[in-house]
Amino acid sequence: MPDSYIRVSGTFTPEAGDPVPFTKNVECDADQRTEVTVKAAEADLEVIVSGAVLPGDAVGLMLEADSYPETTPGTPDLSFKVGADTNTAIPLSGPMFIDGALFGALGVAGIAPDKLFFTNAHATIDAKVTVHVAYNVL
Repeated sequence: MPDSYIRVSGTFTPEAGDPVPFTKNVECDADQRTEVTVKAAEADLEVIVSGAVLPGDAVGLMLEADSYPETTPGTPDLSFKVGADTNTAIPLSGPMFIDGALFGALGVAGIAPDKLFFTNAHATIDAKVTVHVAYNVL
């Protein structure tokens, strides 16, 4: 049984409509915070996510950066891959939270979230990325 939780909250603001606040508690045994700098033009910078070594271990992942560079407006230069540098890149255009449901889907696909690989395709702007992982200990 998890010992604690992390709380994710924010406001969803549709272009036409009223803001909708949300809060989600993610139960977990522990959490980890890692900061890395993904230099301009760097590809597949490996970040070990200790504590989340099996597909069912990670129950939440939050990614945020100090900048989200775009060479072409609307096309993020910052991206990441989960598990292996050969997996599909996921664009990072702003803070992102992924909960346990997606990690469960990764497990079904045989992808363990033990590593993240960051790429910054921008030619001149570095990005400092903070990785927060909530996980359960078996």
